[in-house]
Amino acid sequence: MSSRRSQEEFLSDLFELFRVEGVSELTVGEIARRLSCSRSRLYSVAETKEDLFLVVAKQYLNSLLLESDALRSKDGDVVEIITQYLDIGVRASALLGVPFLKDLDASRQGRRLFDSYQEKRGQGLAHLVQRGVEKGVFHPRHAILVAEILMGGALRIRRTRFLARTGLTLEEAFSEFYELLLHGLMKQGHGRQAGLSQNWKLPALPDAAAQIPESSSDDTDADGITELLIKASVRH
Repeated sequence: MSSRRSQEEFLSDLFELFRVEGVSELTVGEIARRLSCSRSRLYSVAETKEDLFLVVAKQYLNSLLLESDALRSKDGDVVEIITQYLDIGVRASALLGVPFLKDLDASRQGRRLFDSYQEKRGQGLAHLVQRGVEKGVFHPRHAILVAEILMGGALRIRRTRFLARTGLTLEEAFSEFYELLLHGLMKQGHGRQAGLSQNWKLPALPDAAAQIPESSSDDTDADGITELLIKASVRH
């Protein structure tokens, strides 16, 4: 069975296992049994089960970055593009199980992977906001601050406990959220002129197809990844 699977298919099956169950509670033998493969095939990918997990986590996060970059490169309605850009993160947080997120946060390498992913996503969103300012669609605001608020809010309001408390469906909650923040940024042509006088300049964006770098020996502050991701993904 395993011999018929390409490497891409094999890694996809491995991700499907890890995304639901994580890796900490699985042994190499159990992983091989569940995937109907030999241990040697697993060891051909990485030397330890923790490294196997990091390989598929990195591959998945890089796929989200490529999808994000393809959207950022599109022309058209910047509000619609930002909405779709945010939806990438929402779908990702809904897909990943709590064990996966806990195991990602449990290691320095895992935190570094996510921090790099989140930084690149935030930079891309900031440039979309800046594009809206330059086109005269948005009032001039600090694009990086706006991006952080949008991404953080998108992760939190998809929590089922929040939805139950508000009585909103997920679709209704995001519709209201986008209306409030995105259209609240838009110039209306009348009323109070709320634009700031500062000409905010964004830092240079990484290469368009930049992916998550290989792990280094430098430590990185987790910066609340557990609170941000696990709370956003727990189904109460």
